Amino acid sequence: MNYFKKLLTPKLIFIILGVALLAELVWAVVTFVKPTPPPLPVAKIQPVTGAKMVLVSPKKSYDTGEIVPVTVRVASGGRLIDGVDALIKFDPKVLEATSGAIKKGIIFAEYPLSSVDSKAGLVKISAISSTKSFSGIGVLANISFKAKSAGIAKLMIDFEKDQTTDSNVVEAQSSKDVLDEVFNLDLTIK
Repeated sequence: MNYFKKLLTPKLIFIILGVALLAELVWAVVTFVKPTPPPLPVAKIQPVTGAKMVLVSPKKSYDTGEIVPVTVRVASGGRLIDGVDALIKFDPKVLEATSGAIKKGIIFAEYPLSSVDSKAGLVKISAISSTKSFSGIGVLANISFKAKSAGIAKLMIDFEKDQTTDSNVVEAQSSKDVLDEVFNLDLTIK
């Protein structure tokens, strides 16, 4: 016991306390001064907008007799949609197509209507889903026209805002037409 009394002198006790305080000070500096990690990236949330329908083709110019592939794309605008009606007008003097020229897209399971009126120059496509709604950008259909004669081939989506007898995009929850904008296609036939 004498040995411990000799070891525990006030000087040694102050040294031990000093070392403990120094250790705590170093810990505090390391903990509070180290750089904070950058914040985790936040996913950008796109605002909900109106749906869009777009006609696209790989080229802007085709020769007479050549096949003219046209893709009908739909962008849901961030909404869930359950159906689409597309009415596409074309000049039957410049382009021709048959009902067999329409290939179904992949965004909906059921296509109750896909027809071509070659005399009137009108393509009608209706697609619905009774099981799974769609959201995003996808292919409604692909149409293979044939370049019939030289001229400007105007392909126009029949659309007038707030009308239900033209092209439409149907929102899942409300069953409202949410089609807001269309993009037509002009091609040159040589």
